[in-house]
Amino acid sequence: SFDLLEAAKQAKIKRFIFMSSATIFGEVLPGTNTDNPLDEMHPVCPGGLYGAIKTSIEAFCMSYRKMNCFEVVILRPVTMYGVRPDLPKSEWFQTIDYLATNYNVDLKGSTKYASADATVQTITKILETPEPKPIYHIVDGHIHNIDLGKLIAETIDSFGEAMGEKGQEGVPMSNKLVKELGVEL
Repeated sequence: SFDLLEAAKQAKIKRFIFMSSATIFGEVLPGTNTDNPLDEMHPVCPGGLYGAIKTSIEAFCMSYRKMNCFEVVILRPVTMYGVRPDLPKSEWFQTIDYLATNYNVDLKGSTKYASADATVQTITKILETPEPKPIYHIVDGHIHNIDLGKLIAETIDSFGEAMGEKGQEGVPMSNKLVKELGVEL
């Protein structure tokens, strides 16, 4: 990533878009709730190595921005869903496959999600926007995995059953800036 930033500087590009991740938020400040959701200005404190790497690359990006090398836009998507060209690698493929063959599936936890389409829309809108913000969260919403499993079973008319426990509600995350771009979530 550092080499890519250097190459962008040498090429005198105008805008650099970095695909970060919501994993940069390992810890969330108290008081973050529905009325005060986690927004783009929330301090980052990663809880794992992947989040730490993304956080450090964000810092490099902001350094290039401050040096006026080029505009920097950082995107922070949550778990993305959509159909991949290699279908079995698509998010939730295995669960759908099991339910389609009438197996029961045990599901736990919950997920913040964003469609791959929303991510592509965000990138397109940023390329079209004269002065984009420096950071955008890409998040459609939150769902309990058991609820999604039940929805899948109902949709495909499965004899299999989605079973399990609901996960935590999760920390509310703002998508206000993405919506202001005109992205349809």
